[in-house]
Amino acid sequence: MKGSRYFLCFFSLLLIFHSGADHAFSAEDLILARINEEALTLDDLARLFTDKHQGHTGMLASEALLRDFLFKVVDERLLIQEAYNLELDKIIERRETFVKFRKKLLKDDLYKEEVLDKAVITDEMVEEAYKRLDVLYRGRVITVHSEREAMEIHKKLQKGEDFEELARKNSLHKTARFGGDLGFVAFGILDEKVESALFALEEKTFSQPFETEAGWNIVFLQEKKNSTPPEYERVSDNLRAILKRRKMSALREGFYEKLYDQYGLSFREEMLEKDKFLKAVSAEKIKHFERIPIAIFKEGELMFGDFINGIDIQKIEAQDPFNVQQSLKNHLENKMDDILLDRLISERKLTHESERKLKSFKERLMMEDLYNNFIMKDIQISDREIEAYYKENGKEFEIPLSAKLRMISAGTREKMEAIKKKIMEGEEFSAVAAEFSEDRFTASRGGDMGWVQKGEMPEKIDELIFSMEPGDTSDILELPEGFGILKVEERKEPVIPVLSDVKEKIRKQLMKQKGETERAKWVSTLEQKSRIKIYERNVRKGARLFIHEFEEREKASPERGK
Repeated sequence: MKGSRYFLCFFSLLLIFHSGADHAFSAEDLILARINEEALTLDDLARLFTDKHQGHTGMLASEALLRDFLFKVVDERLLIQEAYNLELDKIIERRETFVKFRKKLLKDDLYKEEVLDKAVITDEMVEEAYKRLDVLYRGRVITVHSEREAMEIHKKLQKGEDFEELARKNSLHKTARFGGDLGFVAFGILDEKVESALFALEEKTFSQPFETEAGWNIVFLQEKKNSTPPEYERVSDNLRAILKRRKMSALREGFYEKLYDQYGLSFREEMLEKDKFLKAVSAEKIKHFERIPIAIFKEGELMFGDFINGIDIQKIEAQDPFNVQQSLKNHLENKMDDILLDRLISERKLTHESERKLKSFKERLMMEDLYNNFIMKDIQISDREIEAYYKENGKEFEIPLSAKLRMISAGTREKMEAIKKKIMEGEEFSAVAAEFSEDRFTASRGGDMGWVQKGEMPEKIDELIFSMEPGDTSDILELPEGFGILKVEERKEPVIPVLSDVKEKIRKQLMKQKGETERAKWVSTLEQKSRIKIYERNVRKGARLFIHEFEEREKASPERGK
């Protein structure tokens, strides 16, 4: 969109002065354009840019770039306003994709409120955790499927049986073959529950059985010793991440416990046992069991028939009973989480930021509808147009000259010369590549690199490849990481595909071209009946702000000056 389309309005906005700042202003209040009654601020433009390009606004750090993007946004807003006039927003708001996205945003807001915002880790917490690194604990663990198994093992330990031997015979943990030996561990290495149980023990004592996601556990503290921890600066970030992860996990767990209590949720857990579950889903029993509730909560039930949707019965049949119970429990909890969260969020309102995201999502869907059902509605591409385009532009579909290559690489010239000698003495290139090439990816395929097209490789190598004939082997090449030899096995001359092979590609290309032309017509028509003002002075202010931010970011960059 050209600047000459618009009436340029020169006036000065009220500047917002901040204490200690020299003529600072708010990006939220700096209006760059007005499209009919809609104001477009610098903040709007920055958000739109980052949404579209996943980049920072340093890419707008020039007046020309800022103005160019502004004009594109004005065009887009004209089309979106027309979509509102056509009441496409009402159609979109009834769509399942929109409803689901709104629910997701509500859940994200709730998660932020209940977990993210509360998972604050202070410097004092990190310093306290650092103090715990001065002791190392050597422990052992036994992990079994059930509480009953854990209690039986605990009784054997009380009678004096050896922890190491019991671990070898019974534990499911990956350390079982080492007698459950965890080695020396410091704070933050183990699962938090395992760590808490182990660190609370006296040497040569074992814990009571306790449950984790892995199963039922007993830990034994073999010994502990003092240690000199790494410098605080080297580990503080990692400690902070560990503390944050643990706090978030605890907050999540607490939130769902409170949610289950709030709705009085109860499960029929016996139905999650493998034998009973498979019996219930059998052809003889399913009609009876599908109408039985597996979960009950205030003003609702989850029926067994709804619960089993999405469960792979064959996979369940192949798993051991403990893993079946765990996976079914997880599936049931996930189902109930969705049901109860839907109820909880039904009366909540979106935050301001989530409202903005929802509006952006809705308007993107509106634009798609406007484009597909209005702008593109009458556009058709005839076979004659496709044939004419192919005749005139067939060269652009040409498949370039290509070669099928094999390669052998080595770290030193000496190794490469020894390999080259084997090939010159008649050994098969692919066999030598499989045995001696240091490029593991191609070595496993006898050095096969597949087909490469002219222009794909670095210039000098590209020239070499396409100067060789099929069967030729190159001299030793110096590569960025070592040395190599290439062999050209086959060559394909350039070829233009027949029309039938590219017909649909041409159709899409022509549809896109006509769509862009038609879109421009729509924008031009809308401009004629709209009131559009560009506040040129504010555009210059906005550009200066982005330039300043870009320069400050460059100064702060650790790469600067390298």
